[in-house]
Amino acid sequence: MASPAIHPIHPAPNPILRPTSAPRLRLERRTRPELSVVIPVYNKEESITRALHSVLSQTFEAFEVVVVDDGSTDRSAEVVRAFGDPRVRLISQENAGVSVARNRGIMAARCEYVALIDADDEWAPNFLETMYDVLENRPAAKIVSTLYQVQDQTGEKRRALPLEDDELFEDGSDEAPANFFQLALRGQPLHASSVVLRRSFFAACGLFPAGVTHGEDLDMWLRVGLAAGDDGLYFTRRTHSIWHLDAENRAGNRRSANVRLPAADLVLANRRDHDKTTLEYAYLTLINQARRLRLSGYRWASIRRIWEARRTRHHRGRALRELVHALVDPRGLPQTA
Repeated sequence: MASPAIHPIHPAPNPILRPTSAPRLRLERRTRPELSVVIPVYNKEESITRALHSVLSQTFEAFEVVVVDDGSTDRSAEVVRAFGDPRVRLISQENAGVSVARNRGIMAARCEYVALIDADDEWAPNFLETMYDVLENRPAAKIVSTLYQVQDQTGEKRRALPLEDDELFEDGSDEAPANFFQLALRGQPLHASSVVLRRSFFAACGLFPAGVTHGEDLDMWLRVGLAAGDDGLYFTRRTHSIWHLDAENRAGNRRSANVRLPAADLVLANRRDHDKTTLEYAYLTLINQARRLRLSGYRWASIRRIWEARRTRHHRGRALRELVHALVDPRGLPQTA
């Protein structure tokens, strides 16, 4: 029996994306991988082992792993090869940034379900099993996210979004649809290590913005929220993902800063076309990007982004605090962007 074809992804050129009519592609169970795991890596020889161990130890085993080495100058590629697992494919490219690496992995994925994880994060053993079951049983779901924890350098963990006892799961179910922008008023709902998407959904939400050095994931989630609507995004009740803040070289190889966020900038340029919650997330995206710029030493770029978010109402206090930090933080060196 011939293998079913996986059609190329043609992401919509406009960051404010239109619905897709791409059909869902189904794969035979047990005879081939049913889920692709994409891991971009740049100089993560100390942490890639933890990430790969958490993937290869999953209770769900019908997956492939696509690791894209973004021109690492350390032993990251050697560490990946040393695993010797036939499910792991290593793709090497010249350094082009995390978005290009993620996109290349997504394009190389052979399965309809695509899971993302960064090279310095980890999953609980039943992460893939949980996400696969939701996608199989909820045809309306285009993207599924687990709740995730943030672990700092001291080992202390905190939940990024307080949903476990929330009314979102009031019917007793373990998963539920949610509006991304409503949740974003309370925290960052999605993370690059907490989601599994239908591959066909990338035709609606697009790929990660290439060339953006700070906040590329935030811009991606804005487009995901717009494309998913009220019933395309599902959350699971349990916490199955850990975002590590202690990993080496988290910022990647950044010689200069490209601060434009295509989707956020376009939403704010067309404010009359969007509701208040969408606008507030676009403002929050700029504020969070400003923090990343400040911590990378781009003080003036950080201040400019905060100024562009000055119309926010829900996040005014956060914007003011970030502005104060940008003005007085010694890490905010006077670099240009």
